[in-house]
Amino acid sequence: MALQSLYKVVRPKILLVNFEAVDEELLLGRGYNVERGFVNGDSHHFPSPGYEYDIVIARFDRKGYDDARKVADHGTTSNEDADKLSDLISGAGFALIFTGSLEQKSLRELGMNRPQLTTLDARDTSYVVVEESPQTHLPGYNFTVRLLTQQRENIVLPVAVGLTWKNNDEDNPVYGLAANAATIPIAAVGYKRVRSEYDKEVHKWKYNHNLQYVILPEVKGGYARITADYLAQLPRLKPDLFPGDENYRWMENEAYTSEEVKRQEGILNSIREDFEARQSAQETAYTQAHEADQWMRQLLIADDSNESTEGEKLTDAVLKAFSVLGFEVEDGDKTLKGGKRREDLRCMDGEYSALIECKGTISQNPEEGYVSKLQNHLIAKKHDTGILVVNHDRKQDAFSRGLPYEDSPHILDYELTIVPTVELYKLLRAVERGEVSKEDARSYLKAKGRFEYTKPVPPPSEGATSAGVLISEPL
Repeated sequence: MALQSLYKVVRPKILLVNFEAVDEELLLGRGYNVERGFVNGDSHHFPSPGYEYDIVIARFDRKGYDDARKVADHGTTSNEDADKLSDLISGAGFALIFTGSLEQKSLRELGMNRPQLTTLDARDTSYVVVEESPQTHLPGYNFTVRLLTQQRENIVLPVAVGLTWKNNDEDNPVYGLAANAATIPIAAVGYKRVRSEYDKEVHKWKYNHNLQYVILPEVKGGYARITADYLAQLPRLKPDLFPGDENYRWMENEAYTSEEVKRQEGILNSIREDFEARQSAQETAYTQAHEADQWMRQLLIADDSNESTEGEKLTDAVLKAFSVLGFEVEDGDKTLKGGKRREDLRCMDGEYSALIECKGTISQNPEEGYVSKLQNHLIAKKHDTGILVVNHDRKQDAFSRGLPYEDSPHILDYELTIVPTVELYKLLRAVERGEVSKEDARSYLKAKGRFEYTKPVPPPSEGATSAGVLISEPL
């Protein structure tokens, strides 16, 4: 027991910032002297005064923050804590920081004034690049590069937080380890240059680079394991933090660990690996579902201007919508062989056939010309049925928009179907939920008048002008 107590004494005290309880348990199980604290913006809560810690390890992702917040009521908020941590990190201490997606503007609450954190534009980055550097001889540099390379697939992309620093200080240099596609650093290592001995032959001081901190990007999980990997290297990288550690390194041998501890650690690792695998699969499924759903939201914001690219045009979304509902749809642009375009789309359902015109506008009141032009197309094509799909007031919240042509009731005298995109969107969601069949949905859209979806009702009888889902009839 005496030997075990001595072994604990030589262990440095570690502050885990925004870590989960399960991470703390894992590291405690491996013999590290850790305590959990909490930092969010200018708010910080540490279980002990800042000067008591030797090592600070922090993560700023949302999941870690939410769990760590639970310890906030049990900590201290002394204004001196950050200053004490600054003394720690600038001295013999060490900090390992994982950036994340939180609005953490700086690392000041951890006693660090450089580098500064900056929010990255998600459009500017989709991968990381481990940079080449001549500083490969510095303590921890090569190991951190290898760690980044190993964790490449585990890094959350796009990286949300970048790093900046001004005029690299010769006495406190910072070296970038990785960058995003826009060459903004996302990982770095910081050192303090200290005198080691005086070289009498050249009459100059020799210098060593003391490892001070490492900043890494957010990862998908496994923070405790990555932290344990780094802590295992620290006795070699920062021996001053581990006095006598080498003398008792043999206690890390499994021979000195009980079978119950091994069993519990195995259970913890298994649970974590299973959770991370399930989380990764679910995140992938969510992303795929979200991307697959994008076309439906385009109904509410798109137009057919020249500035709109293919896939963003209203016509593309309307074609998809009518196809999903079971109509056979032809793209007028793609089927027309020369000459001037006369309509956007043509849809068919058995013997039913209609020309579809798609119009998007920021105006609350769509042009009456949209209706008359479609009517002229019908006459020119010798076609008796037309559908005007209009995305009006498209920059406003879709569900707060009024109906098109509310102030122009004579518009409904035309033997056409007018479909606001927000009402088409409601109908599609109702079909998606199983409230309306695709067959009934097609019947609603065939009825003449202004279509407004309210609730599922029986489809209209043959030749009716009202779909029953509230079709505004000519007045």
